[in-house]
Amino acid sequence: MQSLSLDDGPKTTSPVASVITLRAMAAIAAHTDCEFQQMDVKTAFLHVPLSQPVYLDIPSGFPSLKLLPGRSRREQCLRLKRAVYGLQEAPASWYNHCTGILISNGFTRSDNDHCLFWICPPGSSLRCYVLIYVDDFTLMARSVEHMSWLKALLASLFDLKDLGAANQVLGLEIVRDREAGTLKITQRKYIRQLLEEYHMLDCRPLDTPMFSNAGSSLPSHTTPLTDDKKTFMRDKDYRHLLGCLNWVGLGSRPDISYPLAKLGQAQSNPHPEHWHALIHILRYLSKTVDMGLVYSRLSEDLQPRLYTDSSFADCPDTRKSHSGYVALLAGAAIAYSSRKQDIVTTSLSESEYVAMGLAGKQAKWISRLLTDLSVKLDGPVRIYADNQSSMLLATSDKLSSRTRHLDVQYHFVRELIKHGICRFTWVPTKLNVADVLTKPLGATLFRTMPPMLGLPWVCRDYSAL
Repeated sequence: MQSLSLDDGPKTTSPVASVITLRAMAAIAAHTDCEFQQMDVKTAFLHVPLSQPVYLDIPSGFPSLKLLPGRSRREQCLRLKRAVYGLQEAPASWYNHCTGILISNGFTRSDNDHCLFWICPPGSSLRCYVLIYVDDFTLMARSVEHMSWLKALLASLFDLKDLGAANQVLGLEIVRDREAGTLKITQRKYIRQLLEEYHMLDCRPLDTPMFSNAGSSLPSHTTPLTDDKKTFMRDKDYRHLLGCLNWVGLGSRPDISYPLAKLGQAQSNPHPEHWHALIHILRYLSKTVDMGLVYSRLSEDLQPRLYTDSSFADCPDTRKSHSGYVALLAGAAIAYSSRKQDIVTTSLSESEYVAMGLAGKQAKWISRLLTDLSVKLDGPVRIYADNQSSMLLATSDKLSSRTRHLDVQYHFVRELIKHGICRFTWVPTKLNVADVLTKPLGATLFRTMPPMLGLPWVCRDYSAL
């Protein structure tokens, strides 16, 4: 059995590609008709030399002829020469090994995602990209010739399997229609497996992921459970289902982000009502299992647009507000967030101002990431909000008795505006797609939101049920 001290901890961790970077690459590939393919490193860990000695107990079945004579099996051990799957430091060792090879052969590593690399073919200024996730390589190049050159270069450095056009990356399914100019990211297979696990493939579907009055009807997670509720929840694996749904929300379904953020607050002490709310999400997914983020070359331009919104004091336990933002590129979301704010605000304008700061931070990082991905920004990143008071607060340096208590970190948005990194524009609430990330909406209003997120409605026909 392997044992490591606390000092060894950092050596066992390894960076992994951000799903936001993957979605940004997918959006760019769809809009510019780039080649978008993938490769896999064969037995990656077995090629990595170890930086420190690792010894193993001799497993049963090991040939006795290879043991030292005169000593028992328990008195001997094996020393690893290469990393193996299951070894704690194997992922970090592989990442360092892979990164060293790429950089020494002319690749540049992004400062905004340490798993993103690029290189220019001889005689060209156009970049070819490699996004690594452990031993999976996702490639993007402007032409077939550049893609062939990139694959040949990588094949000379690693023992690779060519998987062709990208169709499944990080567990996300990619469906591309080159003729229509679209690229769709979905998790259809995963959702169907989840529905099958909970025997809900043929359940009665629902039109929204959460009832509009759920915010007030759900019990506080701090309320003790009665004996009847404890009995009901005894065989319910709340955290397992919540985690599975969270992966769907993080991967390709921003339309369920708010319900998951809300229900995640109850995982330490869930009530039956919280469990039924998770089942409600499954019923919604059963109807919309085929939906996914669709990036298109028909979108007006390749410029990021962010939307931000906030509720006000809607948490019954803490009276904190809920923030949400979404970043769109090539017609669909590449980044989004729904989370409870860290502080209690005293007005809606103040909570919206805090939300604008969170969106501004993301806008700054996205602008740098897109620059790495050869997207030329035509000016400050546009961020849309529906509260004019908070926008006035963001553009003014004046202190007032209503806002001077705010911590300096929440005034970061003023610096972003001053330095031309982002620009805020007012938008009506009904056109603010971030609204769906801050509160449960009724069916009529909710139906307008998924298409604005880049999730065209694709619903199963349940008329026969």
